[in-house]
Amino acid sequence: MGILSEKSEQVAQQARELLYEVGQGKAHRLLHQQGLALLVSVNELQQLAIDLEEKGKKPQLSPEEAQEKEIAKVTRKLKRWAKNPEQINTRLLLHFLAHYRAGTTPITKSMLEQFADREGIKNFNSNLFGMSHIWGKNHGKLFDVEDGVITIWPPVADQVATFSVKEGDQNQVETAAPVEVTTPAATTTPIPPSAPISETASQDQGAIEAIYIGFKQLWLKRSDHATVMTQLEQLGIDPALAANQLEALEQMMRGEAYQTPMSASAIRY
Repeated sequence: MGILSEKSEQVAQQARELLYEVGQGKAHRLLHQQGLALLVSVNELQQLAIDLEEKGKKPQLSPEEAQEKEIAKVTRKLKRWAKNPEQINTRLLLHFLAHYRAGTTPITKSMLEQFADREGIKNFNSNLFGMSHIWGKNHGKLFDVEDGVITIWPPVADQVATFSVKEGDQNQVETAAPVEVTTPAATTTPIPPSAPISETASQDQGAIEAIYIGFKQLWLKRSDHATVMTQLEQLGIDPALAANQLEALEQMMRGEAYQTPMSASAIRY
């Protein structure tokens, strides 16, 4: 299955799950969260389609050149993640490494998904997809995922296996809850409990813009990333999307080229 087909199937599955939950009369707040997650996936699917179209217009890299480019991206990403232990990608990677260093085998997708559920990490599938595929807007390919088993992508094995954060010991192995097997019709993506987000807060563009404006004054201080991310998440912004936009905002303020699509709130500073 190609990368576009995989992403399309993920979006379709999220849509099926949302419709199922609507039929079950699930709470509006939780349906709203699932709807936001679906919209994020649709946006990623659209961007992926655009990237593939643009790729067809540009001179193609050889497989060796593409791999070298991806390795360089992973190197950059890991340096940033080491300074941001609360970032979703960092947390998922550290949990994988805790199992890896403990000699757990195999390490499965369900192990990381159960960890994400317990930790209240949203959009697990989108984040894992971005960490296991090569495409323009990915997080950097760290993993191979086959038949539900996760392994380190060989070209970056040394970098990934020795990764650590700079603030405290984050490498704690969580005790995985038993995996429940359900029929496809009843399979749903669990929504972790979280603090209620009012509809007014989730749509308060003025408050979101104020956070980005404040970030402009603090962008050289890496320690402020976690605070900004928390504020944006409380206003209903997807953490992965917010992280990408803050990264692009930094690049813009340094006068560097950036590729992440920027919201009006992010650029109107």
